[in-house]
Amino acid sequence: AGLGGETNDQASQSLMQALAVAIGVSYYKAAAVGALSLDFAATPALQAMTKALYTEGLGEFYVRNDLPYPPQVAFHFEEEKPPSVAQNAQPKPTRVLCAFGGGKDSHVSAGLLRAAGIEPKLISVVLSQRVADVLATMTADPITFIQRRIAPKLIELNKSGDALNGHVPITAINSLILALHAHLTGETQIVFSNERGASQATRFVNDHPVNHQFSKSMKFEHILQRIITEASNGTLTYFSLLRGGSELWIAKTLARDVPEAWPYAASCNRNFVFDPTIPANE
Repeated sequence: AGLGGETNDQASQSLMQALAVAIGVSYYKAAAVGALSLDFAATPALQAMTKALYTEGLGEFYVRNDLPYPPQVAFHFEEEKPPSVAQNAQPKPTRVLCAFGGGKDSHVSAGLLRAAGIEPKLISVVLSQRVADVLATMTADPITFIQRRIAPKLIELNKSGDALNGHVPITAINSLILALHAHLTGETQIVFSNERGASQATRFVNDHPVNHQFSKSMKFEHILQRIITEASNGTLTYFSLLRGGSELWIAKTLARDVPEAWPYAASCNRNFVFDPTIPANE
């Protein structure tokens, strides 16, 4: 499925701008220059998200490429006033998007929602049809797929070794793609399955935390909530259903309460391998 719909309303424009900032990390890291500016005005919330993504969000990338950390990036913004969120917006019927990766976390979230009487719409952002085909075998339920394409030139640069490469905050990108989709299709809640451990640093460099999962952390969830709430005028809610749970609690919940997922659940890290030279599900 494509995003479709009209994208000239203010909410769509605001979400598209935030998405452009998030997707930009994939291109920025090719050279990791010391200054960054936006060609559109940015609200305080968007400025905060930009700074977070291009510093902590790329922490592992900087460290693995032997670049200074914390990075010294100069940000240049044109200020835009934040929109006022309507306090008495007309409530809409609850329609839930559940980000789905085929792993135990997203299966548990979907199971918990169904146990609460809510039938979620499973959705996934993929980089190839190969990944979509694998994910389709991870559940008996229908999945909505949004296919994202990376510029071929960037792929060529990465393979040639002429560009820096490394981990990017992919959850930030996928979250904003789902927020835009939700706005255009009438969903009201965007549910992810990030657990408690995602907020913990995986290492420290120069006494500063480096978190491989920064865009899954509670800190970044709060940043995204502010962006999405402002952009949608309070009509979209974004949160992680499993935020208080440990890996052990999630595994126990899967084993105890979500038997329908037992034949399907697999590591989402393997499910999303889109390079055809690497076997899936190994």
